[in-house]
Amino acid sequence: MVAYDGPRTQRLNVMLSESLLARIDQAAASRGISKSALVRLAIEKELKKFKESELRKVSEELAPLYKTDRELTAFSTLDAEGWHE
Repeated sequence: MVAYDGPRTQRLNVMLSESLLARIDQAAASRGISKSALVRLAIEKELKKFKESELRKVSEELAPLYKTDRELTAFSTLDAEGWHE
């Protein structure tokens, strides 16, 4: 079993079906990691997807404003001038 040496952890009890637990056992064993490590990785991956989805949603909501509100894009011409080099 691989010990987790990341940030301080807390225990979380989760109820899983036998079939899901069997799939977790098999996936963890095939990767050579603990079930806990596999579950952490899966949760981190899902939370990253959720965050990206939320950011995409917000950017889609704000996109029309960037087309109509000149104050939001007033400094964008500076990006191409190379003043920061």
